[in-house]
Amino acid sequence: MPNTSSQVDDLSCSVCCDIFKDPVILSCSHSFCKGCLQTWWKQNQEQNCPLCKRRSSKTEPPRNIALKNLSEAFQRENADLCALHGEKLKLFCQDDLEMACVICRDSEKHANHKFLPVDETAPSHRERIQKLLKPQKENLNVFVETKRKCEEIAAHIDLQTAHTERQIQKEFEKLRQFLQDEEISRVMALRDEYQLKGQKIKKEIEELSKQIETISHTVTETEQQLGAGDIPFLKKFKATREKVAQTRPSPALPEGALLDVTKHLGNLAYAVWKKLEENVSYFPVILDPNTAGPDLHLSEDLTSVRCGARQQLPENPERLKHGILGSESLESKNYCWVVEVGDSAHWELVPLKISPGKEL
Repeated sequence: MPNTSSQVDDLSCSVCCDIFKDPVILSCSHSFCKGCLQTWWKQNQEQNCPLCKRRSSKTEPPRNIALKNLSEAFQRENADLCALHGEKLKLFCQDDLEMACVICRDSEKHANHKFLPVDETAPSHRERIQKLLKPQKENLNVFVETKRKCEEIAAHIDLQTAHTERQIQKEFEKLRQFLQDEEISRVMALRDEYQLKGQKIKKEIEELSKQIETISHTVTETEQQLGAGDIPFLKKFKATREKVAQTRPSPALPEGALLDVTKHLGNLAYAVWKKLEENVSYFPVILDPNTAGPDLHLSEDLTSVRCGARQQLPENPERLKHGILGSESLESKNYCWVVEVGDSAHWELVPLKISPGKEL
């Protein structure tokens, strides 16, 4: 019989004291498990050989293929031999639930323990494991199915995001159009007032210009007469007196000539908001698409629903098999609902209190 103990020593890593696993070799010719060596270096913060302390120049030492093959061959050849005694494993300890050889049976470690032959023990223990494995398989199926549903939810979230983003953009485009139209309307009203009052003040200026020209002409002629000789002055005295004696009403500045800035700017944002409020609809209850049954189709604004072709929707916990919930609870007051049944002769509307996950 080969010296199994000696072989175990030769094929054991000096760090973990177990058979080599993926061994690597250092420049000093010592070999270690790759994982053991990396852990040793990390703990000691230096790349030295755990045995001779010689520093390694390589952070990734080469694999020792020959030693790896020997270790794997040894494990295959000695899989059914006792690691302590090198004897064939023919018994199973019922107390420690482990394999044993005939020497193990007589050892102090297994004193007063019950043993059975391997061929007698394996079938019953295999049956026990199969019974224990059954709920694990069932549990695995539950996890797989739940994962599938979660993946459906993830895909649906992508669709919801894209669709909702488009709807948000559409609604804000309407709001922007309303504000743009309102801006144009108010600017046009300002310009209309500017045209009206501008024309009035221009006419007033033209009339004043005519009056100024007439009076200026009278003043000039009169001053010329005053500077003339006595005989020419007196000859035109009567006509000059009549012209100078004419009285005209004093001009007055027109009231309300300036633009009504208050009308255009006063509480502008509030006025626009009030007008916007008159042009938008408010619904106290919005339908929740996350609770809609697969055969229900909601309107874009989530205010109405109709039956249609069955849709592929994720089975999230909030979804009803049949029916839909509102996104907000109703207060204690009167409400009016419009239900279009078309040509259907069989329909029924029943108010119910319902919890998510339950069927109407």
